[in-house]
Amino acid sequence: ELAIPFGLFLTDEIRAGVGVAFIGLQFMIWLTGNFSYLNHLTAAFSMIAFSNEFLSVLIPPPTAAPSHWLLD
Repeated sequence: ELAIPFGLFLTDEIRAGVGVAFIGLQFMIWLTGNFSYLNHLTAAFSMIAFSNEFLSVLIPPPTAAPSHWLLD
């Protein structure tokens, strides 16, 4: 818990590992019976550790609306 956050300042691959570690830690705390909403918030805020390229594999980017839809 003390050393892992410093990985946020390193490369994208290490930052993704830090994000997984953060979410995993919050999940383990949740399993122990601490059902605080702060664990869910921390897990949600951990998503900033992942790059767009990493997330685009898991979540496809939205498709753009056709440019002519305003003219109809």
